[in-house]
Amino acid sequence: MLIRSIIVLGLGGLAVSCTIPASSETDCGGTPCAAIGEPFESGEATITALEVLEDSRCPVGAQCIQAGDVRIRALVSRGQREREIELTTGEPAEIVSGTLTFTQAWPEMSLETPIEDPQAYRFNFSWVPHMLNRLD
Repeated sequence: MLIRSIIVLGLGGLAVSCTIPASSETDCGGTPCAAIGEPFESGEATITALEVLEDSRCPVGAQCIQAGDVRIRALVSRGQREREIELTTGEPAEIVSGTLTFTQAWPEMSLETPIEDPQAYRFNFSWVPHMLNRLD
């Protein structure tokens, strides 16, 4: 009976592993992320990246004078309020009664494979409500 259970569990694990998609160049490494046009839920606010305006990051393996940034246009919604804003990686922005930070963009910049399709980008954000404006 024990051997039968092990075989059944083993086959069940094999079936599950077949349904998990393989990592791609737009993999966010387990970090929540969203593509252009997809809403990113950050608690009380929703951020939707609308457009990549600039990507000046230093490619992996290259030596650059500065690391560079990604700059995007995004729509931020909280309750009935919404506003478009330009965001730059790592720069906090005060918006809709909170502080929004564009924390990271994927995939990494590469010399071998430039990012030509804007839909390949993925984004992560953090949003902290102002204490007096919490929706508790």
